Amino acid sequence: MKHARLLSSIVLVMFLAGLLAIPVEISTDSARPLETTPTLNNDNAGIRTSAIPADREIRIALFDQQDTTLPSYDDSDSILSNNYEELETLLVNAGFSVTRLTLNDIQEYELLTAEFDIFLLADSLPNSNISNHIKSFWLGGGAILGLDSAAVYLNYAGILPRESSGSSGFETYWSYQLMDVCNISERHPITKSYSIGDELTNYLGNWTAYNWTTLQSTSIADTLTRLAVDESSVNQVHAIGHDPVDMGGRIVHLGTPITPLGESWNQLIIDAIYWLCPQPKARIVFDYTHNPYYTIDPWDNTPGAFTGYYEIWRNDLVMRGYLVDKLFPSPEGTLTVQRLSPYHLLVEVLPDENFAFNFTSAEVAAVADWVNSGGGLLVLSDNWSGSLITPNQMLNYLLSPYNIEIFQYVYAGAIVDVYDQEFHPTTEGCTQLYMRYTGFINYTLTGFPIWTQDGNTYVAGDTYGEGRIILSSDLNYLADNYIMNQDNRDFGINMVNWLSAGAARVLYYTTEPESINYYRSPGANALRDLGLNYYLTYIDDFMNLSLNSYDWDLVVLDGPYYTMYTYYDDMLEYVLSGGKLIMSEYFAASFSDHPLWAALGVKILETIGDNRTLSIWTPDHPIFNIPNDYGCSEFLSTVDFGAEGTLMEPYANATALVGNSTVPTTNQSVIVLRNDHKTIMNAFLIDQFQGDLDDSTYMDAYELWQNEITYVMFYDDAPTIDNPSDLVMEAGSTGNVVTWSPSSSRPFWYEIMIGSSVIRAGRWLGSAVAFSADDLEYRVNPYEIVISLWDAFRYSISDVVLVTVEDTTAPDFTLVADDLTYVVGTTGHVLIWETSEVNPSFFDIYLDAELTLDDELWNGTHVVYPVDGLAIGSYNITVVIVDMANNFASDTVSVTVIDSMSPLIVVVAVIGLAAVVIVIVLVIMKRKKS
Repeated sequence: MKHARLLSSIVLVMFLAGLLAIPVEISTDSARPLETTPTLNNDNAGIRTSAIPADREIRIALFDQQDTTLPSYDDSDSILSNNYEELETLLVNAGFSVTRLTLNDIQEYELLTAEFDIFLLADSLPNSNISNHIKSFWLGGGAILGLDSAAVYLNYAGILPRESSGSSGFETYWSYQLMDVCNISERHPITKSYSIGDELTNYLGNWTAYNWTTLQSTSIADTLTRLAVDESSVNQVHAIGHDPVDMGGRIVHLGTPITPLGESWNQLIIDAIYWLCPQPKARIVFDYTHNPYYTIDPWDNTPGAFTGYYEIWRNDLVMRGYLVDKLFPSPEGTLTVQRLSPYHLLVEVLPDENFAFNFTSAEVAAVADWVNSGGGLLVLSDNWSGSLITPNQMLNYLLSPYNIEIFQYVYAGAIVDVYDQEFHPTTEGCTQLYMRYTGFINYTLTGFPIWTQDGNTYVAGDTYGEGRIILSSDLNYLADNYIMNQDNRDFGINMVNWLSAGAARVLYYTTEPESINYYRSPGANALRDLGLNYYLTYIDDFMNLSLNSYDWDLVVLDGPYYTMYTYYDDMLEYVLSGGKLIMSEYFAASFSDHPLWAALGVKILETIGDNRTLSIWTPDHPIFNIPNDYGCSEFLSTVDFGAEGTLMEPYANATALVGNSTVPTTNQSVIVLRNDHKTIMNAFLIDQFQGDLDDSTYMDAYELWQNEITYVMFYDDAPTIDNPSDLVMEAGSTGNVVTWSPSSSRPFWYEIMIGSSVIRAGRWLGSAVAFSADDLEYRVNPYEIVISLWDAFRYSISDVVLVTVEDTTAPDFTLVADDLTYVVGTTGHVLIWETSEVNPSFFDIYLDAELTLDDELWNGTHVVYPVDGLAIGSYNITVVIVDMANNFASDTVSVTVIDSMSPLIVVVAVIGLAAVVIVIVLVIMKRKKS
């Protein structure tokens, strides 16, 4: 670009003439790099092969005991630590929510299973006045992680082991050992990141060690796992896990000191948290705010109550996956929607006649709102007589929104055997109740009887919105003294199962015989750990009752011990209506012509023999990879249920996934998926895969159940995403945004990649994700912007948008160099052009059309060219600037070299008596950018 020529001017300088040297600042800043976020590893991101959905928040209550004085029950001379920072930082960085609880917080009943999953005792010991508060948390299903001297409390509380209750257990069940190293001794979900023999080190010195031999003489011996042992003695156990079968939540004790915390222990602690974390079937709360007549535990401090009456019932519920809390008075109020919101079931026991106070209208309304939204309400009343009339009136006021109430002025008698049960889900497996000092119940409209005798109703129910209510006219039959009588115990479990499942969308039927109870079967564990609200049934008549009484998103029929043939017709009707079904059935060959099988996409063939090794024919299918990555090519039955199943042949609308041959063979199929993803037929009893063939540390049957349930339940609900248009943008422009609008019912995580680099990653809450392309630099080939999104079960979706960054704008001179005249032989003469370009490449310099600088690196902001050493004469200096897209611009400057300075014209003026010399000098004006 040619600029206007320079003009001349006369500058008057008084007393002195000269040239002023002005330094020019040249910027060396490069273009701003792309903003990057480190990719979180799988454990932190939650996109992991774990039993816990990725979006599950794990909440840890860290006992913050600043006073290291030993409690009275510690006779081991423990040296306690109140320095938790290193451990707390480890847990927070691993993605866990950590809250410090003080002694006062625990005294105020803030340690609840609804608020915290795990209680952490890190080389600290609670005072005896909160010992039972912590034990209540554990008995309610909460987990405890203890480190180092926490063994003192675990013994004193009778938790690990039971036999040590009331004493420290020091030098009987455990001791301190001077050592540096222990070794991993067993593969387990807690040790899954290690190999047997791996070393755990801490060079501080004293470690806690449980005595394995002594523990083997206790009542919990069969529930303990040696995780790490002394390198010289397997009897000294420095890491131990406890998975109870009769009461309480899981326990882990690690013998390492915490200051400093040996780095080799870090992953063990993190994996212990995952294993400990309870995923409940439902959350139950007993209301203590109105002073119940009976409480659960002997130490419950409720005015006027008979304490310790419901221990067996509570333990039964916890052993079936429920979590149980006690709701004490709080500044937050008594029965409010906020306090009830974490729970699925409220148990209201008859208030004590001497200390009770009535329910408020706000409480009645709050409970009704909560029930209407799917909550369950169980009311245990008693006979209407004497001092119990007022407490019963209080309960009737609480029940006023519903259609059941306690019948007035009637007392049924001291002992009543109730035989007449209705065909209702809660009476499954029950034929008789043993009740004491009971009353009667009235029901109207939507209310209905459950147990009656001689025309009188003893237990009744109602529904209200999405919720369910049961009223019992006796509070004694579930108490410890009577719960073992008749079918009281089973009915107590059934009531909670039905009441807490008002919002359940999964029906699960099982007869699996190996687990400690049906609620702990591989399929039930899979459902619970996936966080799915389900209703469990175990008798085919009652399975069919629930199948036809309620709406289900998924039905899982797990029948390894009894056949379900009686209700094949009902299953067929459910499937033909579009229902999703997973079935594990061994008896199909005896009814091979039933149309149910064709509806599942299979033809039933002959029975199959025992103890088979079955081959996976489609190892890349999500059923073997999501959410658990099953790392083996086959399944092996490790238990024998007798008849194990049948062979199948898939029809055209179905696909065989597993078979009785190493290569796909049509008539050897044993697991078949219908192609619309709605049904899976397991013609071989998959509950028999009770080993760990893939060394994942999880039972193979459990992993397969989880994967099948996740696939059928959520595959069609996997994340979806739109495909925004590819983008063409001008380099250096702003406002260039790519926006995706994905969706998911369980959104969790997203990553945006360019090439192999993750440039953004983070929690996805289900909303749109926007990416600004403004910082992308010019490139001939388009950028591939890849977004990937995961839901909580690891199902994912991706999309690619091509972004092309063009550069169609020529470089610009923001300030051109001045024409220049200088005296030959002088130095320091430089031409400077100020430029603007986001994608600079190079510049050339021409001297009178002769190229003197070729392809010089150009930074986009300045071009500097020294012109010293030229001979006398006039020259044209031309600069050409070129960007990466070969756009260019040019400018020409005139340089004149002279022999000497131009003649001076001297004017002498007389001003008063002084003579002033005025020097007139010819100079060059600066050029303006045209």
